[in-house]
Amino acid sequence: MNKRISTIIFIILVVLLCVPVLTSVIYKFGVNKFYKACLDVKYKANLEYIKNHNANLEINLSENNDFTNLLINDGYIKIKENKVSFTLKNYYLSKCAYKLEDSDEIIVISLTDNCNINLINNNINNNFTFDSKTQTITDYSGSSDVIIPNKIDGIDVINIGKRAFHNKGITSVYINSSVKTIEEEAFLNNNITSVTIKGEPVIKEKAFMNNFIENIDIESATYEIDSFKNNLLSEEDAYFINDNILMSYGGYSKNITIPSFVEKIEATFNNLNVTTFNTGNNLKEIPDYLFKDNNLEEVIIGENVEKIGKEAFMNNKIDNLTILSSKIILEGAFKNNYITTINLPSNLKEIKESAFMNNKIYNITFESKLDYIGEKAFKHNYITSLNLDVTKIDKEAFMDNLIETININCTNYGIDSFKNNLLNNNDAYFVNGNTLVSYGGYEKNIITIPSDVLRISATFSNLDGWVNLNNTKVIDANAFANNKLKKVNLRNVIEIGKNAFLNNDLTSLIVPNSTMFIKEGAFKGNKFNKVIMQGKTSMKDFKEIYFDSFDSGKIVFEGE
Repeated sequence: MNKRISTIIFIILVVLLCVPVLTSVIYKFGVNKFYKACLDVKYKANLEYIKNHNANLEINLSENNDFTNLLINDGYIKIKENKVSFTLKNYYLSKCAYKLEDSDEIIVISLTDNCNINLINNNINNNFTFDSKTQTITDYSGSSDVIIPNKIDGIDVINIGKRAFHNKGITSVYINSSVKTIEEEAFLNNNITSVTIKGEPVIKEKAFMNNFIENIDIESATYEIDSFKNNLLSEEDAYFINDNILMSYGGYSKNITIPSFVEKIEATFNNLNVTTFNTGNNLKEIPDYLFKDNNLEEVIIGENVEKIGKEAFMNNKIDNLTILSSKIILEGAFKNNYITTINLPSNLKEIKESAFMNNKIYNITFESKLDYIGEKAFKHNYITSLNLDVTKIDKEAFMDNLIETININCTNYGIDSFKNNLLNNNDAYFVNGNTLVSYGGYEKNIITIPSDVLRISATFSNLDGWVNLNNTKVIDANAFANNKLKKVNLRNVIEIGKNAFLNNDLTSLIVPNSTMFIKEGAFKGNKFNKVIMQGKTSMKDFKEIYFDSFDSGKIVFEGE
């Protein structure tokens, strides 16, 4: 019997030694932020109120009750000093608690069996480097659990300085209501999992970027761009918004849908592991570079979008694209993806440079007339047919596709806008007035320029036969450069541009009397045996000719 009593006494002593004690009266409980912990009140409490405690109560609480085993979540206990003795117990978590010197709060950071809990922590302020003139914390050397006090040395803490807590190994942050500004990158690159911010501070750019924040409690704040980017918040807490403008996204979801009340985005989403993006119902504009360099596979552009920004979705893996609305699609918006089919909306008017370049598009539908398709807009795709009504197509817009059939209404084509396609001869020549600006045919052996063409500005590639220039009078620079032409008829040509026939396989040439201008390198890099100059006695008979226009063969002047 005595042995049993001794054992019981020993157990009681062990328990008492492991239980830390605080002396205070419970004033109120904080908002939903405590891990499971047991608050065992040993004294009658003058309980004023309990707010949002999210507690499991074994008995109903009322004034002058004795109560035990109150389970609460991790957070803050508001108290008044030296009125009630109570103990905090926890057998599952590693938590510790202490009270700020100039506040009626006990803050539970961690609680262990060996934890020494002090009502007043007189050393906490020594962890901060504080500029009393600007009332700014500029550096920190304390523990991983950070509590920003209202005052340091009796002076209000107003600002948390730029990079003050950058890369300090911090795991939790509590910021009191005196703080008005949290500067750029203040808590960048830490291990923070939970944040509580009182008051109404301005949280500046990248202030909490690159952490592991899962739990967040902010009473009110004004956010700047990417203030919480790259964190682990749930979709419910991940969007930081000022006046319907999304300033930062702090979630980890692979599937993002912008909240319906957001009209504008200033946050960036680059370098995130997102696979699906939906603009939601009210977004009006997709900003430049929004999802550049991600892993997006599906994008849905909502019915209220008016503009898709520059390189907004460049360098992704998009193979499923829905665009319900957009008046303009800017440069490189969907460049370098895997898009195969696309229906463009009826309100679309402009597609800018390289917007859909380097995809796998084989089927494209234009719902209405466009004003403009920019340079290289659809270059390097697999488009096989085209039905298009547009005012202007810029250079190389549909170059390097597989277009075999075309129905087009356009009066202003850019240089090489349809180069390297598979059109038949009836559809292969694209002309502005009397100027040939693009050739999109599959014929490579015998090329006959249409008789109404007076000038060639297009460039040709992969030709290996001969060219009949018909009535052409001017051949612009590089028009037939770097082919394997064996024969060319210049009978009506007046001017031959720089490098126009550079690097071909020509072995003979007749330059007619009509030709008066031969620019630099026009026939350089061929294999001439003989060049005949009709109606001329010397080079002086040309209005313009360069010595490097020919670099092989004998030149014969038939006018001698």
